[in-house]
Amino acid sequence: MKHVKLFTLIALAVLLNANLSFTQDMRPPAPLQNEFFDAMVGNSSGESVMNGKTYDQTVSVQWDLNHQFIRINLISVNKSNPQDKYEGLGIYGIDAKGNVRTWWFDVWGAGSVSTGTGTSSGDKMQNTLEVPYYRSNNTFEFRDNSMYINSHGSFKSSDGKEISFNDNSSFK
Repeated sequence: MKHVKLFTLIALAVLLNANLSFTQDMRPPAPLQNEFFDAMVGNSSGESVMNGKTYDQTVSVQWDLNHQFIRINLISVNKSNPQDKYEGLGIYGIDAKGNVRTWWFDVWGAGSVSTGTGTSSGDKMQNTLEVPYYRSNNTFEFRDNSMYINSHGSFKSSDGKEISFNDNSSFK
């Protein structure tokens, strides 16, 4: 046991020293500037219609991690059945060329984490998210001081049946 503790301390000292040497030469990039992401930042409420059901939605968007990513927190509640509730957390990043990378986590757990790619230009961003049983093509657009989101795609039910969806949301 004594040898394990000694080995662990030596390994930690080596790793710490290597990390300090590396970080002395590395600096994080300057905070990212992107007008589209800047416009998304804040707290909003809106409405979504998905497969004939209407949901009240609240969303909070913030810059995070040295202004390199935005963090999106979404809560959606069915207007006619409050038990039908969804919560999700998105992490979106964009580079100087407008290429977008996304990660989406939700109440369905680790098996439903989706990743995506897309592009942003002007007042519009498009991305595709997917996991083995889910695919969604999304368009985010600013018009008339509101954000409009159209998501369409499909998911597979537990019996393997593919179910299409089309979701339109708007936020002020």
